Amino acid sequence: MTKFKEHFSTGKVIIHTNRHYTGDSDSGDIDLVVFEPKSDCLLIAEVKGFIHPDSTEEVVQANQKLKKGLEQITRIQDWLNTLDQNEQSSRLGLPNFSRPPSVEFAVIGNGFVGSDYLCIPDGISIVDAEYLLLPKFKEKSIFDAVHEYQKRLLEENAKADQDFLSSSVTLAGITFELPSWIAAK
Repeated sequence: MTKFKEHFSTGKVIIHTNRHYTGDSDSGDIDLVVFEPKSDCLLIAEVKGFIHPDSTEEVVQANQKLKKGLEQITRIQDWLNTLDQNEQSSRLGLPNFSRPPSVEFAVIGNGFVGSDYLCIPDGISIVDAEYLLLPKFKEKSIFDAVHEYQKRLLEENAKADQDFLSSSVTLAGITFELPSWIAAK
Protein backbone atom coordinates (compact mmCIF):
# COMPACT_ATOMS: atom_id res chain seq x y z
CA MET A 1 0.00 0.00 0.00
CA THR A 2 2.90 2.31 0.74
CA LYS A 3 4.17 1.81 -2.82
CA PHE A 4 0.86 3.06 -4.23
CA LYS A 5 0.87 6.10 -1.96
CA GLU A 6 4.44 6.98 -2.93
CA HIS A 7 3.94 6.26 -6.62
CA PHE A 8 0.74 8.26 -7.16
CA SER A 9 1.13 11.05 -4.59
CA THR A 10 1.33 14.37 -6.38
CA GLY A 11 -0.20 16.75 -3.89
CA LYS A 12 -3.21 16.86 -6.21
CA VAL A 13 -4.77 13.66 -4.91
CA ILE A 14 -5.95 12.35 -1.59
CA ILE A 15 -4.94 8.75 -0.89
CA HIS A 16 -6.14 6.68 2.05
CA THR A 17 -5.28 3.08 2.75
CA ASN A 18 -7.04 0.53 4.94
CA ARG A 19 -10.09 2.75 5.43
CA HIS A 20 -12.62 1.09 7.75
CA TYR A 21 -16.31 1.16 6.85
CA THR A 22 -19.40 0.01 8.69
CA GLY A 23 -22.90 -0.38 7.35
CA ASP A 24 -26.14 -1.93 8.54
CA SER A 25 -25.29 -5.37 7.23
CA ASP A 26 -21.55 -5.25 6.52
CA SER A 27 -18.27 -3.85 7.71
CA GLY A 28 -14.69 -4.15 6.59
CA ASP A 29 -11.70 -2.26 5.29
CA ILE A 30 -11.22 -0.57 1.95
CA ASP A 31 -7.61 -1.19 0.93
CA LEU A 32 -7.19 1.88 -1.28
CA VAL A 33 -9.20 5.09 -1.68
CA VAL A 34 -7.93 7.66 -4.20
CA PHE A 35 -9.71 10.96 -4.83
CA GLU A 36 -8.74 13.58 -7.42
CA PRO A 37 -10.61 16.77 -6.44
CA LYS A 38 -9.82 18.50 -9.76
CA SER A 39 -11.54 15.79 -11.83
CA ASP A 40 -13.99 14.61 -9.12
CA CYS A 41 -12.79 11.04 -9.70
CA LEU A 42 -12.84 8.49 -6.91
CA LEU A 43 -11.19 5.06 -6.98
CA ILE A 44 -12.16 2.37 -4.49
CA ALA A 45 -9.86 -0.66 -4.68
CA GLU A 46 -9.06 -3.90 -2.96
CA VAL A 47 -5.47 -5.11 -3.28
CA LYS A 48 -4.79 -8.84 -3.38
CA GLY A 49 -1.35 -10.33 -2.94
CA PHE A 50 -0.39 -13.91 -3.70
CA ILE A 51 2.47 -15.97 -5.01
CA HIS A 52 2.73 -15.41 -8.75
CA PRO A 53 0.98 -18.53 -10.02
CA ASP A 54 2.92 -21.01 -12.11
CA SER A 55 0.95 -24.18 -11.45
CA THR A 56 -2.70 -25.08 -11.77
CA GLU A 57 -3.14 -25.12 -8.00
CA GLU A 58 -1.56 -21.67 -7.65
CA VAL A 59 -3.79 -20.28 -10.45
CA VAL A 60 -6.83 -21.61 -8.61
CA GLN A 61 -5.63 -20.04 -5.34
CA ALA A 62 -4.91 -16.69 -7.03
CA ASN A 63 -8.35 -16.77 -8.67
CA GLN A 64 -9.89 -17.40 -5.25
CA LYS A 65 -8.13 -14.34 -3.80
CA LEU A 66 -9.23 -12.19 -6.74
CA LYS A 67 -12.77 -13.55 -6.38
CA LYS A 68 -12.71 -12.56 -2.70
CA GLY A 69 -11.60 -9.07 -3.76
CA LEU A 70 -14.49 -8.86 -6.24
CA GLU A 71 -16.92 -9.90 -3.50
CA GLN A 72 -15.46 -7.25 -1.17
CA ILE A 73 -15.80 -4.56 -3.85
CA THR A 74 -19.41 -5.60 -4.49
CA ARG A 75 -20.18 -5.24 -0.78
CA ILE A 76 -18.45 -1.83 -0.72
CA GLN A 77 -20.54 -0.75 -3.73
CA ASP A 78 -23.70 -1.79 -1.88
CA TRP A 79 -22.56 0.12 1.21
CA LEU A 80 -21.75 3.29 -0.78
CA ASN A 81 -25.15 3.14 -2.48
CA THR A 82 -26.83 3.48 0.94
CA LEU A 83 -25.07 6.81 1.58
CA ASP A 84 -25.75 10.25 0.21
CA GLN A 85 -22.94 12.29 -1.33
CA ASN A 86 -21.90 14.05 1.90
CA GLU A 87 -21.97 10.82 3.93
CA GLN A 88 -19.77 9.15 1.30
CA SER A 89 -17.11 11.85 1.49
CA SER A 90 -17.23 11.96 5.29
CA ARG A 91 -16.96 8.20 5.79
CA LEU A 92 -14.16 7.93 3.26
CA GLY A 93 -12.23 10.71 5.03
CA LEU A 94 -12.51 13.07 2.07
CA PRO A 95 -13.59 16.69 1.77
CA ASN A 96 -17.22 17.24 0.80
CA PHE A 97 -17.78 16.50 -2.86
CA SER A 98 -18.74 19.59 -4.87
CA ARG A 99 -20.72 17.27 -7.13
CA PRO A 100 -21.18 13.51 -7.22
CA PRO A 101 -17.80 11.98 -8.07
CA SER A 102 -17.17 9.59 -10.90
CA VAL A 103 -16.55 6.39 -8.92
CA GLU A 104 -14.44 3.55 -10.24
CA PHE A 105 -13.98 0.20 -8.55
CA ALA A 106 -11.00 -2.10 -8.96
CA VAL A 107 -9.30 -5.19 -7.65
CA ILE A 108 -5.53 -4.95 -7.91
CA GLY A 109 -3.56 -8.18 -8.20
CA ASN A 110 0.20 -8.60 -8.23
CA GLY A 111 1.19 -9.81 -11.67
CA PHE A 112 -1.94 -11.89 -12.29
CA VAL A 113 -5.44 -10.65 -13.08
CA GLY A 114 -7.36 -13.91 -13.24
CA SER A 115 -8.09 -16.66 -15.68
CA ASP A 116 -11.10 -17.24 -17.89
CA TYR A 117 -12.83 -18.99 -14.99
CA LEU A 118 -13.02 -15.79 -12.95
CA CYS A 119 -16.35 -14.00 -13.42
CA ILE A 120 -15.72 -10.25 -13.36
CA PRO A 121 -18.85 -8.13 -12.82
CA ASP A 122 -19.46 -5.11 -15.02
CA GLY A 123 -18.18 -1.90 -13.52
CA ILE A 124 -15.24 -3.49 -11.71
CA SER A 125 -11.74 -3.54 -13.17
CA ILE A 126 -9.05 -6.04 -12.33
CA VAL A 127 -5.64 -4.44 -12.73
CA ASP A 128 -2.06 -5.64 -12.39
CA ALA A 129 -0.16 -3.85 -9.61
CA GLU A 130 3.13 -4.33 -11.45
CA TYR A 131 1.68 -2.43 -14.42
CA LEU A 132 0.31 0.39 -12.26
CA LEU A 133 3.72 0.81 -10.63
CA LEU A 134 5.61 1.21 -13.91
CA PRO A 135 7.90 4.28 -13.91
CA LYS A 136 5.84 5.93 -16.68
CA PHE A 137 2.94 6.33 -14.22
CA LYS A 138 4.95 7.73 -11.30
CA GLU A 139 3.28 10.91 -10.00
CA LYS A 140 0.65 10.62 -12.73
CA SER A 141 -3.05 9.93 -12.35
CA ILE A 142 -3.86 6.42 -11.15
CA PHE A 143 -7.01 6.72 -13.26
CA ASP A 144 -4.92 7.09 -16.43
CA ALA A 145 -2.94 4.00 -15.44
CA VAL A 146 -6.08 1.95 -14.74
CA HIS A 147 -7.72 3.08 -18.00
CA GLU A 148 -4.60 2.34 -20.03
CA TYR A 149 -4.37 -1.13 -18.51
CA GLN A 150 -8.03 -1.86 -19.23
CA LYS A 151 -7.64 -0.63 -22.81
CA ARG A 152 -4.59 -2.83 -23.30
CA LEU A 153 -6.41 -5.84 -21.83
CA LEU A 154 -9.42 -5.32 -24.12
CA GLU A 155 -7.14 -5.06 -27.16
CA GLU A 156 -5.33 -8.27 -26.21
CA ASN A 157 -8.62 -10.08 -25.65
CA ALA A 158 -9.96 -8.90 -29.02
CA LYS A 159 -6.77 -10.07 -30.71
CA ALA A 160 -6.98 -13.45 -28.95
CA ASP A 161 -10.62 -13.84 -30.05
CA GLN A 162 -9.58 -13.20 -33.66
CA ASP A 163 -6.78 -15.74 -33.40
CA PHE A 164 -8.98 -18.41 -31.84
CA LEU A 165 -10.40 -21.19 -33.96
CA SER A 166 -11.96 -24.50 -33.19
CA SER A 167 -11.29 -27.70 -35.05
CA SER A 168 -13.61 -30.66 -35.35
CA VAL A 169 -12.21 -34.12 -34.95
CA THR A 170 -14.34 -37.23 -35.40
CA LEU A 171 -13.28 -40.42 -33.70
CA ALA A 172 -15.38 -43.58 -33.73
CA GLY A 173 -18.40 -41.59 -34.88
CA ILE A 174 -18.08 -38.99 -32.09
CA THR A 175 -17.23 -35.40 -33.06
CA PHE A 176 -15.08 -33.31 -30.72
CA GLU A 177 -14.67 -29.55 -30.94
CA LEU A 178 -11.10 -28.68 -29.97
CA PRO A 179 -9.76 -25.17 -29.40
CA SER A 180 -6.85 -24.04 -31.54
CA TRP A 181 -5.13 -20.80 -32.35
CA ILE A 182 -3.63 -19.57 -35.55
CA ALA A 183 0.07 -18.91 -35.44
CA ALA A 184 1.19 -15.32 -34.87
CA LYS A 185 2.04 -13.58 -38.10
